[in-house]
Amino acid sequence: MYRIIITAGGSKEAIDNVRAITNAATGTLGSKIADEFLNSYSEDIEELIYIYGVGSKLPVHEAKVRRVPVESAVDLLDTIQRELKLSKTDIVIHSMAVSDYKVDRVLEKQGDAYKEIDNSTKISSDIEELAVILKKNPKVIKSIKECAPRTVLVGFKLLSNVSEKELLSVAKRLMDKNNCDFVLANDLKDIKDGKHKGYLISKTGRKETFFDKNEIAKGIVKNCIDELGSRK
Repeated sequence: MYRIIITAGGSKEAIDNVRAITNAATGTLGSKIADEFLNSYSEDIEELIYIYGVGSKLPVHEAKVRRVPVESAVDLLDTIQRELKLSKTDIVIHSMAVSDYKVDRVLEKQGDAYKEIDNSTKISSDIEELAVILKKNPKVIKSIKECAPRTVLVGFKLLSNVSEKELLSVAKRLMDKNNCDFVLANDLKDIKDGKHKGYLISKTGRKETFFDKNEIAKGIVKNCIDELGSRK
């Protein structure tokens, strides 16, 4: 019986207790992957843990799905590490768009200088000029194989308006750096009007091309199940 973790949607990094830095990720692809697992392999799945950014699209299926909302990258990291330590996990699909940076501090311009202000509550909208200092977030994907070396890991790489060669090169570096079994590489220019072109590359050097989210979901699920089968 398989235990699967899927991350989906986007993270959110608080500026104060009202405002936040986020992104446009919707979780649509992650939800389709979850539903494809349950449509095709429900009898073989013990539990699917769906970790999602607040407001993201959820799987249609509810049986065998445990939904876990998170906000920041640190929330996500803590949640994934807890789940990986809780029980053996066979597959991790890390499709969530995680912010590379979090807010370190907020400064108000006062004369010729900037002074740090309290951002634990709503920052006054009367302030004319602010500076938000960002700090690098920990890399969630790097921690996954460190916690669970035998899990099948699928990473995702999204770039914008680059050549296929560059996209695949960056995706390969992501795979090598984080010990991924597969990476889904896609370019923002190829995601529009209901279409979603993506390249699924494997650590063995194989490449498959898909042209919409349903094809991508089916391809990822099949490759993950086949990879597990090859290890028996």
